[in-house]
Amino acid sequence: APAVKLAGLQAALAVMAAPTPAIAAPPSAAAPEVKALASKEEAAMVALSRSAAWWLGENADFGTGEYAWAPKPLPQQLASQLEAADSADQQQLAAAAMALNPVLCLLIARLQRVLVTGLWEVRLAAAQALAKIAVRSGEPFRVQCYSILAAAAGGSIAHRARSSSRGGHAVAAGSSTSSQAAAASAAAAAAVAQGATADPLGVAAVAGPALEVLDHIYAGELVVEQLLSRYGPSRSAWPKKLLRSLEQRNAALVAAVSERVCFVPRDQFWPLGNAAKELITGVDEVEEERKKQKKKEQQAAAEAAGVQEQQEATPPRSEAGSPRADEQQQQQQAGDGRSNRLLQQLQGY
Repeated sequence: APAVKLAGLQAALAVMAAPTPAIAAPPSAAAPEVKALASKEEAAMVALSRSAAWWLGENADFGTGEYAWAPKPLPQQLASQLEAADSADQQQLAAAAMALNPVLCLLIARLQRVLVTGLWEVRLAAAQALAKIAVRSGEPFRVQCYSILAAAAGGSIAHRARSSSRGGHAVAAGSSTSSQAAAASAAAAAAVAQGATADPLGVAAVAGPALEVLDHIYAGELVVEQLLSRYGPSRSAWPKKLLRSLEQRNAALVAAVSERVCFVPRDQFWPLGNAAKELITGVDEVEEERKKQKKKEQQAAAEAAGVQEQQEATPPRSEAGSPRADEQQQQQQAGDGRSNRLLQQLQGY
């Protein structure tokens, strides 16, 4: 039920943001036994907060009903504003997120706060949670999480912003979400160029693989858009080699997501978008028409062969009609013969 899901999310948020209990911060003059107990209590609290962050990453999309494979349309007014803008800024993305799913927007904001202010173990769990939400959610939540992870990883992703072979976003200026992600990578590169510390929060080990997978997803979506503008949405107009390449790339991205970030349903998750799904799973109209025509020809040939076999198996009919009519005619002729013989004998008397 939605109320039960919301209660679970609220409880996880409360645990994750709970302050350290007083027993975990004894005075400096406390006995060694008290300090040892305080250390255990602090470790238990950290483990509990880490578990809450992990649980939010696993259940945020389920609890809020947000899935990348079941996107929800934006309100018409907000969609028009995003289409009219050359590139969506943070305020527009935040407005879009709040209009679509305010609960998920709140979860992302709380995870971002923990990512900045929490202990290292909790920061890692929050980074993992944001990576899972980014992969499993649609836009604009995906690009929001991307921006947060890129800023948190800092200079550790600067090389990806400078690399044209792995970036994928530098050429994606035509898309608002891709340009926003490109801006996040470029900001990290600029910060390092000005002397900022690489990986200031110590989450690059988690954020790096997730950002790399998201880079490939965004780059793949851009390639699909370019090919659609060339060949159109009809599967029959696409070369078979490109269709096979598209299917292989989609399968590789799903495998990379499952290996580096989190589990996704392979039969429902399409990282290259719904347009790629229609091309991969759609019906080739020309091939389908050819199969229908061939099936009709086979049915016509089978019917003709059946009629011919039936004609060959039927015995020839006489001019008078059916075999029974022939038999009756023969019996009548035999009766006429007997009558003629009787008349000849009577004439003899």
